[in-house]
Amino acid sequence: MGKWFAVLVALALCAPGTATASARPACSFTFPAHGVSAVCDLPSYQVVAACVNDQGQWSALGTRATSGRRSTASCGRGKVVDYTVQVPTRAAALPPGCAREERFGVPDGEGVRAYCEGNYRVVAHCTSLLSDYWVRGTVTGPGRGPSEAVCHASLLSDYYVEIV
Repeated sequence: MGKWFAVLVALALCAPGTATASARPACSFTFPAHGVSAVCDLPSYQVVAACVNDQGQWSALGTRATSGRRSTASCGRGKVVDYTVQVPTRAAALPPGCAREERFGVPDGEGVRAYCEGNYRVVAHCTSLLSDYWVRGTVTGPGRGPSEAVCHASLLSDYYVEIV
C-alpha cells in the first residue's frame, strides 16, 4: 500500500548517537555492539545498516517500528559502516485490471504480490545501502494466482505490473 523511500544518513556528517535536523528525521540513534537502533517520531519506519567484515559487505534490515518504538538492525559479527531510516509513503494507484497488491516480509527482505487479469508479472524495485536492482516476478495468467517478486537482502522500494 505504501512504497519505501530512504533518507540516507552518512556517519561522516554526525557523530554516532547525535542527530541534526537537516540530515536526519526526528530520530535518536544508539549503537549497540555490531548494530544500530533508532527510535523515531514517525508513524512507521525501519532502520537499515550497511555492514562490513573481512568476508564482504551486506545490508541488515531492522524491525519495523511505529512512533516511539525501537527498530534495531544487527550486523552480527560485522561493523556498521552506514545506516538509513526507511519511511513508507503512499504508492500510486494500482494499474487498470489489477484488483489488489500485497506486500509481505521474508526473513531477509520484502516482496510484493499482484492480483491482476490477463497474462502479467509484477516487477519489484529493490534497494539497500549497497545496491539498487529490479526483480521480475513470476509470469501469471488468468486463474493461476498472483505474480510474486521478492527482494532478498534489501527492501521493496517500488513496483509495477508488466503485461506479457
